[in-house]
Amino acid sequence: MANKKNWARMLVIVLVFGMIVVGLAFPTRACADDMWANVPNLSLLNGTWKSTYNQSETMIESVARQMQMLTGEVLTPEQKNQAQSEIGDIIQRIKGELTITINASTNTVSIAGTNETTFSGGNIDTLWENLKGGSENMKIDNLTIKINESTHSITGTFFMLKSYEDTNIGFQINQNGTKLKIKFLFSGDTNPISIFPLGTEIIMAKQ
Repeated sequence: MANKKNWARMLVIVLVFGMIVVGLAFPTRACADDMWANVPNLSLLNGTWKSTYNQSETMIESVARQMQMLTGEVLTPEQKNQAQSEIGDIIQRIKGELTITINASTNTVSIAGTNETTFSGGNIDTLWENLKGGSENMKIDNLTIKINESTHSITGTFFMLKSYEDTNIGFQINQNGTKLKIKFLFSGDTNPISIFPLGTEIIMAKQ
């Protein structure tokens, strides 16, 4: 019974937060020959940086990965079987974009993006109300949620503006200044930045 309760609680957590974060761990990868260095001068980051992503995976894969992120635990065979019976072969198709604009003169960073997750197959007709309800109940400032009933899709649009020091992001730049690697160092704020799991890395291109 304890395992079932823990699994149910984890499933709720993933259903609520997975909508946004699931796609963001897999944007454009760094090339093998990229060399990264911490940023000694904010002026090197001045301008706009962007990342886009488009992928699909099963919800069970998503649940397993995020459970490990949040608890450090790996799904047991029993939990995988339970997931299969409750979720089935639901496919998540995620697409979105993330834009960061850095103004060195004002020492500010704006972060904006849109993420759309579409669910299909499996037990989606049974789980849709939970997915939709968990997303609609997210209480994050400057995060707007839109639901499309006909396509079983959830779209989140977010924006934040902070001082460079308060972003809780680690910034690194590549050797020729064309790519930016960001790592989210903190999660749990009331800003849209909290939708990114602790430690998530994203590679962005200079616009």
